[in-house]
Amino acid sequence: GAFIVPPRRWSVPSPTAKAGGRHAAFSIFAASDGDREGSDEGDNEGGEDDWRDFRARLVAQERDGLSSSSLSSDDGGSDGNDRTAVKKQPSGVGWAYDSGDVVERGSVVLARPEQDFGYGLRQQYFHKSVVLILDHDPSSFTRGIILNRPTDLVLGDEDMAYDDGAPLEDADDGNEWRVWFGGDVCGLYDDEEAEVVCLHSIGGDLAREISDEVIKGVYWTTLAGARKLMREGGAKTEDFWVFCGYAGWGAGQLADELKRESWYMAATDSRILLSELKRLRNRDADPRDGGLETWGLLMDMIGRGTAEEHSNNTSNFDDLMLREWARERLLFRDEDGGEVDDFSNLDTDLTDLSVNLDEKGEGGTGKGSVEDTSAVGLDEMDAMILRASCAADAGLLDGAVQPGTVVRASSAGSSPFLLDDQEFHKSLVLVLQDDDRLTVGAILNLPSGQEITMGATGSIVQRYGGKYGVRGESEKPFVWLHFNNSLREAGVGSPIGGNNDNIWICTQEDVAVAITLGQASPADFVVVNGFSLWEKEG
Repeated sequence: GAFIVPPRRWSVPSPTAKAGGRHAAFSIFAASDGDREGSDEGDNEGGEDDWRDFRARLVAQERDGLSSSSLSSDDGGSDGNDRTAVKKQPSGVGWAYDSGDVVERGSVVLARPEQDFGYGLRQQYFHKSVVLILDHDPSSFTRGIILNRPTDLVLGDEDMAYDDGAPLEDADDGNEWRVWFGGDVCGLYDDEEAEVVCLHSIGGDLAREISDEVIKGVYWTTLAGARKLMREGGAKTEDFWVFCGYAGWGAGQLADELKRESWYMAATDSRILLSELKRLRNRDADPRDGGLETWGLLMDMIGRGTAEEHSNNTSNFDDLMLREWARERLLFRDEDGGEVDDFSNLDTDLTDLSVNLDEKGEGGTGKGSVEDTSAVGLDEMDAMILRASCAADAGLLDGAVQPGTVVRASSAGSSPFLLDDQEFHKSLVLVLQDDDRLTVGAILNLPSGQEITMGATGSIVQRYGGKYGVRGESEKPFVWLHFNNSLREAGVGSPIGGNNDNIWICTQEDVAVAITLGQASPADFVVVNGFSLWEKEG
């Protein structure tokens, strides 16, 4: 099939351009291949023991009560057949252990699911994530990539270009690059220029020259470096794992999150990571699984529950939201293998809000009726919504989205508001203004715990109307509404959309005066804090 063109073409630096530093600005392909020459960060000759193996044996000694003489650098290393590994993979290959609060290059960060505030409503990609630390400087910045979020996006060389827009000179129609979601910073859904990291396990002088070692046997390079290894070292695209984006922590941020018990720190060897990356790259692997099996395996290996327990406990709210996020963000092909039309974040749009509010409730007056609703037993909000609905049914609003219309969030198929703008999920929105540039509305059915006291007569519950306010007018932009007949006759406020029988908008001063004069009570008014905006294209 045809390759999928991502939201933007990915640029690579011109062969003649050089970045000022090895990780200049963390931009995509921040340094060309030659800038990595002579790097001594993490270089490890193949004959040397991985010091993490030895530390794993020290941890095993402490836990198992072994004598120090039993731990020698000559005791076979981590061949997977001795008890030096704290806990081995079920296949008997590789080790992993809980490293406490030790953070360093090559550390693995595992999200803790038991934290009080999870990732169900925000940053779902961090829920049960497995993050490999690539760079760590506690005084400035820590950078890692999420290992267990593969997409089904496969890019070809024709999807890439140099930074000046020119096509790659050495493009090969047969090259296919499977892409991982590496993190939210400079990633697939970030407005900033994409940063790409290529993991690999290729040995040799050329690979070491243009790569950084993360742990023994696992390296990272740029996509330009990967292409050089293919061009000059005989590598193939399947030798690389391509990650778009990264996760970043500022100075001290990760340490603070460890204190808040947001993460577990783990140390592991290359065999565990590479075996899981190979499994996730399998074409039969479903990105909608969210990489939960990889997370469960490592949690098992560091003694935080068994893999079976974790696999049987994947139906809570955060797990379901992760799967929803994976369905929306990691799938680029539909079930038939065709391309998904929209690669961008799902924007709130009035097309997701339907003018469809025909439920009248018990005692409703029927289609087309706009008579007073005070006698049918509805509370203030239900009656207000019913009045707006009846006005629309009667043709008073011409069936169009215009001031005075009440629209309801669509729930056709999957809700468009599960991942973003959750305040619109099952919302009812009153349209306040509509012109060629934008539509302004207020959510009606989100009462808060705050009230506005109206003297000795009582108080009015504030409702959340949206995230926008009137700059310079008030720190709390309240929208005051009523549909009381006597108040309309007294001219308190003005009708929304010019229809006298519809909902009226007024000011807080209008409300205070009407209550003081005995024309109304606090129960006759609805107050909404904030409003929502929808910009129109063009």
